[in-house]
Formats: sequence, C-alpha cells, structure tokens
Amino acid sequence: MNINSNNKKKVLMIQGLHEEGQKLLLARDDIEPITIMSANEDEIMQAAKEVHGITVRTANISRKIIESSKYLQVVSRHGVGYDSIDVDALNDCGVPLAIAADSNMISVAEHAMTMLLALSKNVFYYDNFARKADWTTRWDIRAWDIAEKNLLVIGFGRIGSRLVKRALAFDMNVFVYDPYVNKSEIKKSGANYVNNYLDVLPKMDAISLHCPKNKETTDMFSTNEFKIMKESAFLINCARGGIINEVALLDALKSNKIRAAGLDVYDDEPSTSSNPLFSLDNIFGLPDGFKEEVDYYLAYDWYDVKSGMVHDYSFLEDKLDFVHKVSFYLSSRIDGNKNKKDLVAVSKIKKSLLNDVQYSTAMSRLKTISMMKQAGIEKPDIQLWKRDIFPIKKSNYIVDKNITYYGE
Repeated sequence: MNINSNNKKKVLMIQGLHEEGQKLLLARDDIEPITIMSANEDEIMQAAKEVHGITVRTANISRKIIESSKYLQVVSRHGVGYDSIDVDALNDCGVPLAIAADSNMISVAEHAMTMLLALSKNVFYYDNFARKADWTTRWDIRAWDIAEKNLLVIGFGRIGSRLVKRALAFDMNVFVYDPYVNKSEIKKSGANYVNNYLDVLPKMDAISLHCPKNKETTDMFSTNEFKIMKESAFLINCARGGIINEVALLDALKSNKIRAAGLDVYDDEPSTSSNPLFSLDNIFGLPDGFKEEVDYYLAYDWYDVKSGMVHDYSFLEDKLDFVHKVSFYLSSRIDGNKNKKDLVAVSKIKKSLLNDVQYSTAMSRLKTISMMKQAGIEKPDIQLWKRDIFPIKKSNYIVDKNITYYGE
C-alpha cells in the first residue's frame, strides 16, 4: 500500500464534491484530498495513478483508469446510477463501488413531478406571452388537468415509487412497469401493475422513466414505441440518456407523433446548445447535462480583508501547499493600495458549473483557510471569500502542471 510522506491516503475528487463532503474529508488527518474538474480520461488517469480512493460525479471511470491506479481501494459514485463506471474492471481488480443510494430520491421525484405539471399546463408557452404583456392567447387553451389522466411510471425503485405517491395525490391513474418488483408491492402503493408496458402504452397520457440504463433499457423508447403512443402524450426522462433514442425522439417531436418531452439527461453529456432537440418548442430541457459552448472560465476566490487591516500574506507563499494554485494578487482593486496583497485561490471551472456550489472552488477556500490556521492567522472566516470570474484567454493565463491560473 502506498502512503505519501505525510502518511495520508490520497482521495481523488473528480468534478468536485458537495461542500459538506469536502469539509468531512478535510477534517480527517489521514486523508489528502485531490481535486480535478476535468472529465477527460487521460487527465483522470494521470491524476489517479497513486490515489487510494476516487469520488466521481458524471465522468466515465474506464478500465484504463482503474487498472492504471495501482493503489486504488474504493470508488465512490456521487449519485445512484453507475453506468458510467466499468464495474467489470472494478470486480477484476477487487475494488468495491459505493453509491449514494438515498441521496436525491425525493429531489428527483419532485423534479419529475415539476416536469409533469409544466408540460401538462404548457407553462413556458403562456409565460412567454405574459412577459410580452400579450393577452391574445388567453382563450387559446393549451393546458390540461392531470387529474384522471393515465401515467405510466417505468421503474419502481426509490425515485419511481415516490413519484407514484405524488401522482396519486394529484388524482392521476398510475400504472407501473417494473419486472423486478413484486406485483403485490406495486398494488399496495395504489398503482396498477403492468406486465408489459407496450400493452398499455397506447392508452397513456404521460410516461416517466426511472429505470437504470443497461442492455435491456437502452433505446427502450424509439421509433416503434412513438408510433403507438397517443399524439397528445408526453415523455419524461430523469433517469439516463440512451434509454430514449434521441434521433427517434427528435423525429417524433417534429412530426407531432407525441406532444412533448421533458429531459434532464441526454445521450451526450454534457450536451451542447447545438443539440437539435433544443431548437424545438415542445421540449422541456433542464441543465443536468447541458453546457455552454464556451467551455472554461477562471474563478478567482479572494479573501476580502477588512478595511485598514494589514493583509500582506506573502510570507505564506513558501509554507502553503494548496489543492489549487494559490497566488498573491495585488489588492489595488480593493482599496487602491498596491503595496498590499490578498490571498487568492484560482480554479479552472466549466462555465456551465459556475453557479453550482457543488462545483465551486469551495475546496480551494477550505484548504486555504486550513493552511492559514496552521500558519497562525487567527479566525479566518470562509464567509469573507469573494469571487471574480474571467473568461480564459491565451494571452492572460499560464498552464503549469495541469493547473490553469492567472499570472502576475
């Protein structure tokens, strides 16, 4: 077993970790957290060579990565699904996989319910006219009630079962297809048991997918399924991209074979604005798999020192070892005093993730504060951190050991 010079086990956090999770790791004396925001296989493989544990969000963990990480003891998926991880390779190498099974089951069930209501009420169509103060569509009724409508839920796991409960509360007629759940369990919930989803599909007003992606479910909804669905029906996928064939879905939506679709997962993630589905008016897309065409920005997280306080932290420069590059930025932009310097943690972040606290530079901040305390600076406060965002331009950044940062 490889232990670094500080007798700490290395944990690679790919695409970040929730701030509270980062705090737990930083509080451990026996763990050295390492962060990489990239989902690139080669970059992950390089970073994972000597780590003991990996936590990951949506990036693919391939056999190549697993086999090259010679000290790997565990992989933890920050979520429920694990189709992005080569489980066969983990088994071959004797490495266990952990998932956060109950972490977001209520959130996703409510998420699906939001889509169900938004699509049935056509909220974006009406919102668009309301913002223009155009009331000519007042009598153009394009919304319908979900009460007494037929909903097919595919997958009766932690999320699907909770969506069933919520849909029943809205007086929907709920049908469930899940060949791996006992018929009595489904009936006990108040839903109707379905032996073959294709048999009931022509009668369904809405379908919501909550099953894993595997050989059985890949392209589960494609051309043939859309042919037998109601033209007024809509399809929701909060499960995994690939369960719906996107080419067939695009055709079904454009030709009005089905009414609409709600998606927060896509074949290619993160998806781009060039995805033809986003050009349609009858698509409700959410950003779990969406990114801007501009890939990366730099986030400057700087310590906002109180006015009049001496804040020359340059003496720390040789003492601190940060997860992200830490530079000492002239504080003239704060108080006009070019002789003082502020402590700045700099990170390269995808633009689409800038406003997501889970992908923020919280690790830089926490690591910086931890080191500040060790260096004798009393009571550093994470609330004093501020943020500036800059687009990456080749003229004003330097690449050094896979860390991108602004240079003075």
